[in-house]
Amino acid sequence: MVPRQAAAGRLRDPGVEDLLRSVVKPVSNDDDWTHLGGIRDFIRKRRPDFNPRSCGYPRLMGLVEAIGLFDVDKRDPGDGKPPVIYVRDQRYKDESSALALEDAQLGIPPAQ
Repeated sequence: MVPRQAAAGRLRDPGVEDLLRSVVKPVSNDDDWTHLGGIRDFIRKRRPDFNPRSCGYPRLMGLVEAIGLFDVDKRDPGDGKPPVIYVRDQRYKDESSALALEDAQLGIPPAQ
């Protein structure tokens, strides 16, 4: 197990940040949200050796939340199923909000 102090130092590792940011945008939908499973699959293709445990987190979700560069949306699908997790790069937050506002003004319902 990686000690917490070592993990905290690696969270600000530009290599980890660059990797996560480089996979979020290409697999995102029109409103810049990306399903966490899609991110995980894309990382496996691009960097099969990457493991969030090397940063001190047993799961990718913990790393994504801790790194603080992404918005996380846990959506409840209902029927007692576990939440579906979506991630968005915070750099695109304002862009998506502006598009959503424009759509609302035009009477276009939000994408589901």
